[in-house]
Amino acid sequence: MELPATPGLIRDAWLVNDRWPDTRTFASMAAGIFKLFDAETEEQKAIAVHDWVSLSMRCSTPIREGPAGAGGANTEPGRMFHVHGHHSCDGLARVLVNIWQATGRPARKIVMRHLTHTVAELWYVDQDGVGRWHAFDAEWNWYVYDRSGTYIAGFAQIAADPTLMTAPAKTSQPFFIYDQQRERNLADMHWLTHGWLASITPQCTYYPHIHLAPGQQWEVFYSPQGPGCPTCGDGSDQGTWDRRDNYHEDGSVRRPKIWPWRGQYLQQAADPKGGGSIAAMPHGTARLTWDVPLDPAVLTGVIGGQVIGRVSYDPATGELRPGQSRELAQVIIPIRLPYFITRMRIQADIRRTGERTNHAALHTSLDGENWQGLGADDYTAAPTDPAAAPGPVHVDIPLAAAAANRWTPAGAYQMYLRIDLASTEDIDAVGVKGLRLIIDTGTNLFAHCHLQPGPNRLHLAGTVGQGPASVDVTLDWQEADQATSASRSGLHAGDTWLIDTHVKDPARIRMQRLVYRYSPLDGSS
Repeated sequence: MELPATPGLIRDAWLVNDRWPDTRTFASMAAGIFKLFDAETEEQKAIAVHDWVSLSMRCSTPIREGPAGAGGANTEPGRMFHVHGHHSCDGLARVLVNIWQATGRPARKIVMRHLTHTVAELWYVDQDGVGRWHAFDAEWNWYVYDRSGTYIAGFAQIAADPTLMTAPAKTSQPFFIYDQQRERNLADMHWLTHGWLASITPQCTYYPHIHLAPGQQWEVFYSPQGPGCPTCGDGSDQGTWDRRDNYHEDGSVRRPKIWPWRGQYLQQAADPKGGGSIAAMPHGTARLTWDVPLDPAVLTGVIGGQVIGRVSYDPATGELRPGQSRELAQVIIPIRLPYFITRMRIQADIRRTGERTNHAALHTSLDGENWQGLGADDYTAAPTDPAAAPGPVHVDIPLAAAAANRWTPAGAYQMYLRIDLASTEDIDAVGVKGLRLIIDTGTNLFAHCHLQPGPNRLHLAGTVGQGPASVDVTLDWQEADQATSASRSGLHAGDTWLIDTHVKDPARIRMQRLVYRYSPLDGSS
């Protein structure tokens, strides 16, 4: 079964700040990066992209996507940036390369085979008029210049003269990956940099699509809220956090150029080397809360759902019922998400009276063909299966369901929910109302709108489809350690919004939450 191509009335809702990179595409992101770091020359622009990846991405265990038993390591750079916000050195190089390529400039990965490490090379014309490759390492945040200190060296130059790394004429910072190896003999450094391999990086094919349908609300949290990633535990695991140190041994900041935007988000985490804690960069999360409208006209005409058989609907109570006795009716609701699922909760009010054969049940599927019945006792202690006992139903499917070999949507980007309704005699004896889905996902906290000191000119990007729909937007942040919030209602694509912050240092602004809410003009859901 195929999901609808463009579900929802409001498509691609995205809050854009003219003082922060517009991350919807790598091309728009690159333009914003140049502006954020005041980059004008080719070298400054390349360094800006390197600094941005070092700021916005964390180096950690590659994410495995897909359902339990059928997943694999993600290699798509768009999902690495938007969905996960972290990857191995290879993934960080892929993101860096794709951003540079999106500007029309050549870029490639370099695999340091003997060190099992990957960096990026960007091609551009230097100030002397010569076009060259230049090596950048977004994991360890370094690049080195040629022996004259005139331009950033490529890896072929580094391999030919490893002293560029052990005793550089000029570098991005006083400490980098090989600092501890300066005492090694030169033969070892020749071996470590020998045998490098240039490789082509797959192009980005993913873009974040936040669609809003009636009853939907998206919340973006700039810190962990709820579970982490399907392969990274409950969100506190180091697999979802930056395992690199953020300080030198003397306590000074290791990455001063990106510190104004990064430092305020650090949180204490267990040191993976043992012996205390370190200041680490957490992941962000997002949450879809959907009060599903059960009106068949909305389900089929707006959301792209499917009704099999006959149903009836009471607009006064919002209850969905069978349309005819002794006939099974099924309603299939498609769910498409821009980020992978980490947890799902389902709430509904099930009504069933009279004959025991009267039937109301919920099912889920990842492909629309193989269905899993959602008896609440399969995942939580109470209440019991809604097919056997009517009343409020609360089903919680956590990450732990995968470990217990139960059905789970964790790792998926889309799924289906099916409602089965049947009555023996009286169609009013069976009904479902108050259906709410709460779905947690992972996302990169730096992929979303950040406020900067002074005036911020925001606008809502996206496309409003059929119907008089609009978006309510709320921003929560801390400004100079004071909780601050701003909201706008009834925004349409292209509408602008001015927010003026009252601090001079971006390190005094810490984003907390961004909310998109579907808002029909008539106030109905």
